[in-house]
Amino acid sequence: MESAVGDRAGWVFPGLLLAIFGVIVCGTFAGSSAGAPRGVAPVPTLLAEVPGGICAFAHDGARIAWWAESGLGGASAVSIEDLRTRKRTRVGTAGDTEYGCLALALAGRRVLWAELSGSNSEVDAELFTNSPARRWGRIVGLLGFDRDPDSPRDPQIIVRVAGDAATLVFIDADDGIPCSCPPDRGVRHVTGRGSVRLPGVIGAYALAASGKRIAILSDTNRTRRRDCLCDVDPAWAPDGNRIAFAGTPEGDYRFSAIEVVPAAGGRPVKLTHKIVGDAYFTDLEPDWSPDGSKIAFARIASGQVDGSPRLVVMNADGSGQRMLSRNEGSSPAWSPDGTKIAFVQRWPDPGIYTINADGTGQRRITASEFDGDPDWSPDGSRIAFEHFGQGESEIEIMNADGTGAHRIATGAEPAWSPDGTRIAFDGYPGVHIADLDGSGDRRVASGSSPAWSPDGRQLAVVDNPSKDLNQPATDIYVVPAAGGDAARVTTATLHKIKPTLQIHDAHTGALLARAQVEAGATEVALSDSFAAVLAADGATAHVSLYSRDGSQRGRVAVPPHATDLSMAGSRAIFRTGKTIWLLDALKRKTVRLTTTKDAPIGLSIDGNWIAWAEENARGHDRILALLLPP
Repeated sequence: MESAVGDRAGWVFPGLLLAIFGVIVCGTFAGSSAGAPRGVAPVPTLLAEVPGGICAFAHDGARIAWWAESGLGGASAVSIEDLRTRKRTRVGTAGDTEYGCLALALAGRRVLWAELSGSNSEVDAELFTNSPARRWGRIVGLLGFDRDPDSPRDPQIIVRVAGDAATLVFIDADDGIPCSCPPDRGVRHVTGRGSVRLPGVIGAYALAASGKRIAILSDTNRTRRRDCLCDVDPAWAPDGNRIAFAGTPEGDYRFSAIEVVPAAGGRPVKLTHKIVGDAYFTDLEPDWSPDGSKIAFARIASGQVDGSPRLVVMNADGSGQRMLSRNEGSSPAWSPDGTKIAFVQRWPDPGIYTINADGTGQRRITASEFDGDPDWSPDGSRIAFEHFGQGESEIEIMNADGTGAHRIATGAEPAWSPDGTRIAFDGYPGVHIADLDGSGDRRVASGSSPAWSPDGRQLAVVDNPSKDLNQPATDIYVVPAAGGDAARVTTATLHKIKPTLQIHDAHTGALLARAQVEAGATEVALSDSFAAVLAADGATAHVSLYSRDGSQRGRVAVPPHATDLSMAGSRAIFRTGKTIWLLDALKRKTVRLTTTKDAPIGLSIDGNWIAWAEENARGHDRILALLLPP
């Protein structure tokens, strides 16, 4: 056992510490300086400072736990601190955090976390547990995420864990590969020597724990390995008010259609259909003409023997659809003057081509099967594209005639900024922006497939709303090009998922309550008296409240983009960006509590106190708390 207690590292404000003890031991509010009088906004108080960067945080009762990067060779450590004794103990040393801290949960003295490992064929998440009483941690689970051999990208690695009192649980799958068979996703309960799969708990994609009970959101709609309710391929209209994308409007995972949604969010309008006569269509990769009157896209029709895409052009309202060429083609990109379209052909004679907008004058400009995703410069003189070589994808720029190609960055899916000075691209992981010479490369958002707004201030990106391959779904988000909070534009994918709230015994798996919940449900929280479910509906969001027997107790509107839902008693908390909110389940009202300096990490509520971690520019991240009146 390694202890790391310094002069300030374990220091806690005495007033807050006494108040916390009063809440934990007596269940009443104690201490005047740490709590806030009714009607007065509480003030966050420092619990501790931690050297390095905290990437995950959890708290339970009088203990807190965190995962922090040491800054030495990418190593990181998991630590726990007892607020009563101010003793801090390192319980595990994890690897690098390139993929972020996968998961962290705390139950009493036990900590559960997930580390990254893997091979050439898959990426693994190993789950460990330990406590201050043990010298070494113990592995309790292994989750595998398949690598696509045809893609240089690693899969998105997300692990769901939860802890409270004597309960530590995580979402699992029968064969250890959560994405291989979504309906079989189960929950494992961590025991003294390992973990046990709870019988009868399947289809879980969100998880919470309270005492000896757990709550899950379960979806058993999807039955095939690659089922995906996905909104992808965003393309911003020249007027800046709309975004075209490829979605699954009929809920049939085998097909997709071109849809258009307001850039501020709302209900999408479907422009193409999966079935026309006896033909089934999969429509992808829309791109607007410069004047906004037409959309080019790639279509795979059921009658095509080779299963390859063809280029199609239609009017912006979906009418007048015509095939541009009988040859194979994908990834269309209009030239700035609207006279040509660049595209990719895989067979025969692979490479990047240009063709006149009327379908004449097809011309091959590159001769590699590893070239893709062309995008014109605003002046039409150059084309950025993706080239896969030397084991990784690269962003290259060439003249419009195919000459002068040169590399600028590692990544894929380039998008030229409207002012012609920068390139946005998928930087593995996340969306990056770089100058044309490759300098100034920086990550600005999570997700992939960036598309610039016409004014260059925003990017439309594709991201997984649950951040979880257990729930394979992606939606369209808009983020500031300078970096910042993402605004969700589409939620159509989640409207095709029909989830249920299930409350189970955490040790036996026995079903205690069940309720149908709203489409769009993404997060669940559980207390000794309530369950809460966060759901989104277009540009709005709400929290639905349920009693222990599953009966609904009401619904409360919350600000859009709410996340990090947590509950204790009749109180729930959540955040929007840097703002923390409190929801009273009895009064069905919300109130803004505080705005933090940086986005809260591991925000949660336990009893009458709220805790979280946040970054601090001085090299010591901070753990903060708010104590609420009883």
